[in-house]
Amino acid sequence: MSTTPLPPYRRYRTLIASLLTLSLVCASAQAGQIHALVIGIDAYRAQGGELSDLQGAVNDARDIAAALEEIGAAQVQVLLDEDAHRDAIFTHWQRLKANAQPGDTLLLTYAGHGAQEPERTPGSESDDMDEVTVLGGFRTSAPHNYQRIVDYEWRDLVTQAQDYNVILVFDACHSGTMNRSLGRGRSRFGLYGAIEHDQLPLPPPITDTRPAVLAHEVYIGATRDDMVVHEILIDGQHRGALSYTFARALRGAADTNGDGVVSRGELSRFIDTYVRQLAEHTQYPSVLFVGSPEAPLLPVQQSCPTHAQSSVRPQIPVAIDALPLAEQASLLARLSHIQAAAAAQAELIWNPQQGAVHSQHGDQVASLPSDPQTAIPALQNVIDKWRTLPALYTLTECRQALQLSLLEGSGLHRAGHEVNLVIAPRTEPYLTLINLPSIGLTQWLYPRTEYGDVAYTAPQQPFTLNFVVTPPFGGDHLIALASRHPPQALHQALAQLEGRASAPQVFAELQRLLRSEPGQHELGILSFYTAP
Repeated sequence: MSTTPLPPYRRYRTLIASLLTLSLVCASAQAGQIHALVIGIDAYRAQGGELSDLQGAVNDARDIAAALEEIGAAQVQVLLDEDAHRDAIFTHWQRLKANAQPGDTLLLTYAGHGAQEPERTPGSESDDMDEVTVLGGFRTSAPHNYQRIVDYEWRDLVTQAQDYNVILVFDACHSGTMNRSLGRGRSRFGLYGAIEHDQLPLPPPITDTRPAVLAHEVYIGATRDDMVVHEILIDGQHRGALSYTFARALRGAADTNGDGVVSRGELSRFIDTYVRQLAEHTQYPSVLFVGSPEAPLLPVQQSCPTHAQSSVRPQIPVAIDALPLAEQASLLARLSHIQAAAAAQAELIWNPQQGAVHSQHGDQVASLPSDPQTAIPALQNVIDKWRTLPALYTLTECRQALQLSLLEGSGLHRAGHEVNLVIAPRTEPYLTLINLPSIGLTQWLYPRTEYGDVAYTAPQQPFTLNFVVTPPFGGDHLIALASRHPPQALHQALAQLEGRASAPQVFAELQRLLRSEPGQHELGILSFYTAP
């Protein structure tokens, strides 16, 4: 999209009302030793079940387990595929408790299918549906329907562990409360029919008046219950965005103040920001706890992972649809920084007949000329932008993230519509806004002297920038930087990059600034999609 700014008196204003923020919580002090049960299930149909196999849940479990070992967890029990059956999960949870001391942390992470089914106790759920964790060998018929765990059963495990700190991480559909349906990839959404001769124990009577999240609990879900979780390709592996983010948090990326400990507030902000970025805002994670956000939660590695130099990926997997193989090979040979891939393994899929490029999330990220030969230069710009995005996202680690949102929501924004970008109150006063539109050109949005922009903004108040949707259409990525001092060198570079296909250069300039003045910047990235 090309962003057409409105006149200064329309473009820039501060809002009188503050943005609503979720007050997140927890009650206990720094946890002791960590005792973890890590579950990942890819094999569903392979175990004779009715649900589709996944490709990234085992990767998620192994990554989280490795991160826990790195930070010195006392126990890390990993259950994968057929080993992650119902009885094993409950047995190993009780073993964790038996080996832990009061005040220690019990951590359970789950990656796999989630589902909803009609509530087993009428009147127990506000939407009349139970949230369910579906295990590998599950089928609706007996005795296989025993291989599932209902939300109230997880809640009972937490209730019975009041002497400990409990962290639950569920990377599955319908995990927003476990206690834009898009994408070409595999969904962690389990859909099945009526349960026949249910083998689960009868649910307890409705006598529970406790709050949804208990004082000793931190609950983390992949997304809202009305949204689907899709596996995505990260570094060539199928992954869940939440599990990948949680593992990075354990390795120090959420440690904003660098004290070697991640607080509840730090973890909440990092997960909310990073999962949305990775999932292109098709996923809105849920982090729930009670008490002070400043309360410490987890020890992490002392050194932040982004202290090392980040870099743009040398290649990304690209596929071409709807052309003979020989012609596909000829076109791919004219592109650089790519790896030819099948559509199911590609991050970008180009359909020359439609003139469309789609992402692995299913979004149309760019429109190209209908002639494949003339479309190649524009496609190369799209490729260069998308291989740069992961590097840009790493710049948001280990520092305060700017909270960006559109007043119009995260749906598809049509040509001619006015869009209002809102930046929440922040610490640093000097704002710089950059847009990387669908075809990868650089647009320096703010501050611009020709519009009379004021470089210094009141950080204690929200800031808005209004613009109108114009071509080119597809996926845009807004980058917002708040600085303690005017970033004059960055602005000089942006003036040179304006209108050029220069996403890797924008990343390099931002990284240079952030590394030269550590601790003096906040950064946020927001993706949104436009269409005619």
